[in-house]
Amino acid sequence: MRFGRAVDTAALAAELGWRPKFTTAAAFDDFLRSRDLPNGLPAVVFDWASGALARR
Repeated sequence: MRFGRAVDTAALAAELGWRPKFTTAAAFDDFLRSRDLPNGLPAVVFDWASGALARR
């Protein structure tokens, strides 16, 4: 999560039958919880991430 890795697991599932243990949302939630953020993701970070994804 720290370095922005992304993997399309569709081929792994189709060819090898492998499924990830966690969804992207669950992995991100676990990452945030591990940072002990008292109110979750700061709004400014959420706004930046939302904008970055919308531009793709």
